[in-house]
Amino acid sequence: MEHFLPEEEMEGLLREFEKHGEKLDRRLTEEEELRNFGHFFWMMKQALMGVGSFSEGGVDDEADFTSWPRMDPSRIMRVVARVPITLEMARVVLAACVALGSDHAVVFDGKEGRCVVFSNGDWCREE
Repeated sequence: MEHFLPEEEMEGLLREFEKHGEKLDRRLTEEEELRNFGHFFWMMKQALMGVGSFSEGGVDDEADFTSWPRMDPSRIMRVVARVPITLEMARVVLAACVALGSDHAVVFDGKEGRCVVFSNGDWCREE
């Protein structure tokens, strides 16, 4: 399902999702959080490489997608997108989130503004 939201509402939704993730992560040690985020990052990287080129930490400035694996571990992965995010790309990311079987989200910051794919199937874009 796709939603178009103003930037303020998108930020509020992401903050709410982060709080939810923090509650889930409280039971994990820092090492477990890092390991889980590392697995999530790897799954998203593989999914995005299926629909474009991917760069870890900005090694390739021309890649379609760039993200940093060593950011604060959480249930949200932030990706810089140099290509428009299509419904097909969102489906690929959602399929990878579903395969993980847990609550995650991917935030794309790109040419057309911000887009977020939540593991529950929601796909939100800024207005």
